Amino acid sequence: MSSMKPNSVHGGVKTHSSRSSSRRSELIALKQSEAEFAKIKLKYTQQEAALLKQKAESEANLQVLSQQKAFEADAAEVKVLQEHDVDYLYKWNSKGTCT
Repeated sequence: MSSMKPNSVHGGVKTHSSRSSSRRSELIALKQSEAEFAKIKLKYTQQEAALLKQKAESEANLQVLSQQKAFEADAAEVKVLQEHDVDYLYKWNSKGTCT
């Protein structure tokens, strides 16, 4: 009978040492895949954050523009009403008759 050593390959059967090496290789490949996935995810998360920032800035600018538009429209209306009142006052004299 021949004696079998624990760290040898006998008859095509993997021993503890070769299984351990194979398992380490699998773990390394898995960790590399996870790292690559995390790197890709980070890239897209950064792009998404940049787009969300642009969106927020655009929405804020739109809100400011809307308020400016409302203010200018109100100011124009006041001007028209003031001009109308001045024209109306010039047409009427102090006795309440139209001149």
